[in-house]
Amino acid sequence: RGAAARTTVEFTLNATDAGRFLDRIGNPGLVRGGKVAMQGSLAWNGEPTEIDYGSLGGDLQMQAEDGQFLEVDPGLGKLVSLMNLQALPRRVALDFRDVFSKGFQFDRITSGGHVERGVMELHEFRMRGSAAEVEMSGVVDLARETQDLKVRVVPSLSDSAALGIGIVNPVAGVAAAIAQRLLKNPLGHIFAFDYTVTGSWSDPKVAK
Repeated sequence: RGAAARTTVEFTLNATDAGRFLDRIGNPGLVRGGKVAMQGSLAWNGEPTEIDYGSLGGDLQMQAEDGQFLEVDPGLGKLVSLMNLQALPRRVALDFRDVFSKGFQFDRITSGGHVERGVMELHEFRMRGSAAEVEMSGVVDLARETQDLKVRVVPSLSDSAALGIGIVNPVAGVAAAIAQRLLKNPLGHIFAFDYTVTGSWSDPKVAK
């Protein structure tokens, strides 16, 4: 609009197979399957064909179900690689056989973000899978391709964890089994890990 172009976009995107959709738009091998819905309202200075990240602002929401992130080089999949979590080091106490490095299989993802001058504040990011639940918050600089994130990983421990406690202490094992059933994975929270992820998308720095 006008002599100095300004672009405003409101959109809703629905894909029944997120992996095939990403393949079609030139980002193959990032996700297998997955159903995704994204809604947003964005604006920037300039033409619609080229996003000016320095002036980019708006809001984004995303929901996804039943997919798997594939093993990719950091930065190759841009924002997708942030959600893959393969940069996280192998867990010390409870090793999921490097589940993150092989690609996280998710049941559900919900997330929202507010963008101002090309910097996205990530809030309410939650990802649930059979191996763990993940919460993420912080900021992502879309222009410089850097991040400053806090990530909390809560393992989804099964009844076998309570069984292991029961072998050592039968009374504690019974209590742990009941708590695991009624209190929504308390053992997982006990063994949860918190990480900070900083640096560039191509070379993330992870600290526990």
